[in-house]
Amino acid sequence: MTDDLVMGAIYQNNVCTAVEEALNAGVDLLLVAFDGAQFYRIFACAKAASSQGKLDPATLRDSEIRLRQAFPAD
Repeated sequence: MTDDLVMGAIYQNNVCTAVEEALNAGVDLLLVAFDGAQFYRIFACAKAASSQGKLDPATLRDSEIRLRQAFPAD
């Protein structure tokens, strides 16, 4: 899990780059704790990176497996 992506050191720079780098590093959860309304901006960054082919599919699959194990649907 990342630290809060809305903290100044990240948010005032390029939050989309931070999102992309975190997901490609194998981070499973992106934390938006300080300002929940910014969730949509973080989500848009992840979606844009995905649609532009900037996210590693194997890393995302591994993350999905870990998340499904940690949070089963049943």
